[in-house]
Amino acid sequence: MGQDDIRLKEAHAKPIADVVALLHVDGLKRTGAELVGPCPRPGCGGNDRFSVNTRKNVFNCRICGAAGDQVALVQLVLGMSFPDALGWLCGPKPELTAAEKAQREKAAQENAKRRAFEDN
Repeated sequence: MGQDDIRLKEAHAKPIADVVALLHVDGLKRTGAELVGPCPRPGCGGNDRFSVNTRKNVFNCRICGAAGDQVALVQLVLGMSFPDALGWLCGPKPELTAAEKAQREKAAQENAKRRAFEDN
């Protein structure tokens, strides 16, 4: 996965709460800017050890140590490698023209702005 893969920017522009919904992570309850509940890692569980910070777009489990961003959440829940998780979240890596890459970057920036607006 190179730094030139636009899908990583796209993944980071997605609100992590949307990723939680796509993954059907159950049992999380909103507490301020966080979603709190059982850890989705098989065998970890608990009641309130897992949290998703919807402002910072990161998650953390206080017991098993799972933590990260949107792609890492897909990896945790679906048991995928990084490339597979990125593909699941954003689709296959396209061969883009310069114009297409600019359009995708613009869409990622618009999503990031929307996420920032929703956080406020």
